[in-house]
Amino acid sequence: MVALIIAALTPGSFVSALIGCGAGLATMFVIAVIARGEWGGEDVKMAAMMGAMVYFPQILVALMLGIIAAGSLAIILVALETQEQKKRAYPSDRSCLWNDGHPALGQEIIDWYLGLVR
Repeated sequence: MVALIIAALTPGSFVSALIGCGAGLATMFVIAVIARGEWGGEDVKMAAMMGAMVYFPQILVALMLGIIAAGSLAIILVALETQEQKKRAYPSDRSCLWNDGHPALGQEIIDWYLGLVR
């Protein structure tokens, strides 16, 4: 909102900001739909805000570079992870349920976390 308001006060940039906002929103919305919940509404809204700030053609480049940078960092971190770190990373073999906030694992997750910080 703030980026669009500032663009409205700057002559000739409101339309570019609005188009950038729409392009960022549409691009990330498509990715969020394809990813089926892995990317949420926050990512979509952030891309819309970025589009309002950097305008239309630049938003596509910014999103592409951000995704490549984040993916590269994730690959490096996974490659450098040791077996010991993998064992400590999750409370159990049912860790995929942890992401969903499964209530049956609530106490197990708390116990695991407290074991790390003690």
